[in-house]
Amino acid sequence: MGAVFQKMMLLLGSSLFLSTTPCDIFCHGQVLHTMQISNIFNDSKDFVDSPLRFPPNVVLDAFEALPNHTQATLTLFYNRYFEKPGNELQQWSPPDFDPTPPILQKIRNKRMKRWVTALNVLWKELGRSVESDVSANPEKHTLLPVKYPFVVPGGRFREVYYWDTYWIIHGLLICQMAETAKNMISNLLEWVRLYGFVPNGGRIYYLNRSQPPFLALMVSTYVFWNNPPDLTFARESLPLLETEYNYFRSRTVNIRVNGKVYRLNNYQTNQTIPRPESYVEDLETAESVTETNRHQLYRDIAAGAESGWDFSSRWFSDYRSLNHSITSNIIPVCLNSVLFRVETEISRMFQSIGNEEKAAEYSALAKQREDAINAVLFDHQRHKWSDFDHQLSQFRRNVTFASDFLPLWAHVKPPHGVTVADVVEAFEDSGLNQIGGVSTSTANTSQQWDSPNAWAPLQQMLIEGLNDNGHTSLARSIAKNWLQSNLVWWEHSGTMAEKYSAFEVGHAGGGGEYVPQTGFGWTNGVALMLINSFETQSNSGSGHGVWWVFVIVGICVAFAVILAVNWRRLRKWLSAARRNSRVLTKPLLRTNESVAIQQ
Repeated sequence: MGAVFQKMMLLLGSSLFLSTTPCDIFCHGQVLHTMQISNIFNDSKDFVDSPLRFPPNVVLDAFEALPNHTQATLTLFYNRYFEKPGNELQQWSPPDFDPTPPILQKIRNKRMKRWVTALNVLWKELGRSVESDVSANPEKHTLLPVKYPFVVPGGRFREVYYWDTYWIIHGLLICQMAETAKNMISNLLEWVRLYGFVPNGGRIYYLNRSQPPFLALMVSTYVFWNNPPDLTFARESLPLLETEYNYFRSRTVNIRVNGKVYRLNNYQTNQTIPRPESYVEDLETAESVTETNRHQLYRDIAAGAESGWDFSSRWFSDYRSLNHSITSNIIPVCLNSVLFRVETEISRMFQSIGNEEKAAEYSALAKQREDAINAVLFDHQRHKWSDFDHQLSQFRRNVTFASDFLPLWAHVKPPHGVTVADVVEAFEDSGLNQIGGVSTSTANTSQQWDSPNAWAPLQQMLIEGLNDNGHTSLARSIAKNWLQSNLVWWEHSGTMAEKYSAFEVGHAGGGGEYVPQTGFGWTNGVALMLINSFETQSNSGSGHGVWWVFVIVGICVAFAVILAVNWRRLRKWLSAARRNSRVLTKPLLRTNESVAIQQ
């Protein structure tokens, strides 16, 4: 953390010997504690997103001089020394926005076309640029400066978020907004150059943790989206992608199975106090925990946030309560699946620029990880992968999670003696697949990354995994259910939700430590990805794919067979028809006219 702090201070243009920094107000200390427990704010994030009107030392001196800490006094203090949250950001319209992107021309369904038009417009509504004061006076802001404007998730998530950006970029590329996509990736690469990793989000209080490492996948997506591939961007990005990869590899857990040691990775942080953006919530969670155990609890809560699954029964020893978090004890299927994809994509990019040695190195790392995933995380009793508690040396079997099947998306091959069909059967038997999408888990808790909620990134990853492994019909069915639920909600509310109910079509999800948000970056990106993959192939009014082609072909084949078998009888009938043409002609013409209208 010392190196990260030093780099942060350099970025802020401050001396390492500066007595006060924004973190003294917003990351830790008495001001943070007092303001957050004052009940002034409906959301803990609002305080830490509030720019300072004066330098931090002036604000600290003013706080020390307060006569008391009543709510009225603290409200006056806040209004005098802080601006409203989000004031350092302004609406931004991407210059490469196209009101009629090519995807619209591929959609015949008018209802679907209206929706996609609206999804495209949301890129402008979610576009943000950073006020110049953030770079001129960084000591007054928690926002991390970036070179290029960006697209945000939406709602309280008013800044860049790491793994959200992967699906946002896919949506931008589908809408032909390649410049915006590339610039957003470049912002993240610059953070790697500064900090050695991509923070959870674009605030100084996120500099103690990351999120699932999708940056290499973003770079690869952009590089190979171009025709020909943008190998210059690949060549420039690869050293930084290796830096980030090594950041995650440094947190390794060694597991011995049948005498062989395997290396896998997990989520870890050094956070020993409540998260600034969820300060009150973390204090309340820790109330029932002894003082001795609170530091570890805060580490595990922050590690759960780093996973992106904040929060889920995945991370709880009792599968029920956040104050039983043991995230750092768990080797997660999702992280190691993502890292496998990272290794394969880095290898692919090295191969594309002609660096055979590096390509072979990362290919070998991917093979080692695939072996480790199957040796440590594959549950042969249930024909699926499962999270593994390395402290107890056992699978986390009480609940089934959508993440158990993400190795299919990563293109991890099941272990010897197990087929993809076996794993897919386990998925179909799990109860996760519902009418509104795939439920996050089979545990119905108050946590948002559990049942009954369904999340866009998990739908996309599972659909891609099933489709790539030859289970196209199931993939299409899930995509259809998910898009239908998104569309019904949009037609009802005019918004896109952060999460949905897997059990009710057209219902937003709930639970968690904040009110449900709308916007919503990754939901929009995933919807566009699935529409582009499945709905643009349709020429029918229903917009449900290409099934009608097979129906028509089948009818034609059947008709040809019947015609061949009954040719002689048909010739006799035609002769009789000609003899009675006066009687038959008019009805036949009327019938033909009716068919033409229906077509």
